[in-house]
Amino acid sequence: MFIFVGCNPPGFVIKSLDDRFSDPHQPKVVVGQNNRLSFKSSHGGVHFDNKGVYVDPYILKDRKTGEVISTGFYINHFHDNFIYAFNPIKEIIILTDKGERILLKVENKDLNIGTWYTNLKSLSMIYYESGVASIDIDDIKKLINAHWIEVKIVGGDRAQTYNKDEISENFLGNLKRFYSTQLHVK
Repeated sequence: MFIFVGCNPPGFVIKSLDDRFSDPHQPKVVVGQNNRLSFKSSHGGVHFDNKGVYVDPYILKDRKTGEVISTGFYINHFHDNFIYAFNPIKEIIILTDKGERILLKVENKDLNIGTWYTNLKSLSMIYYESGVASIDIDDIKKLINAHWIEVKIVGGDRAQTYNKDEISENFLGNLKRFYSTQLHVK
């Protein structure tokens, strides 16, 4: 008998970051959240909790014209210890079932520790690294027309390959839903 403790992340959601306080002269931002790449961990194990690599899409649009200004991904890697970090994530290479290659160069990299008390005597910690990668419309089309993908994350201290059977089953579907509703591309 196995008992797994932890919690999975909430499902994928698409939301606007606008509210009534948003600067009317700045772009409108829409993001997808909780798009987990895989349950495979950066050191080869399996995540049964909400840790792992998340590749969440974003789009910036001109507030007046609706024209696309920028598309890309917020990349977050949540883990238990700095020794499991990519340190930092430098690039993500995606291969599609059609033999197409997509290279995402990760910028604005950061490495952090989050701490909180679960009760008066217990301190919890999570380590996370993040970055941002741009993607153009042609590469988005390659992604949404793929039946499956394989991914390699290359970092300063480690690299990890995620084979097609290790990619979360909803990962591509979430991207297809995001881009079909926000960019209307097929």
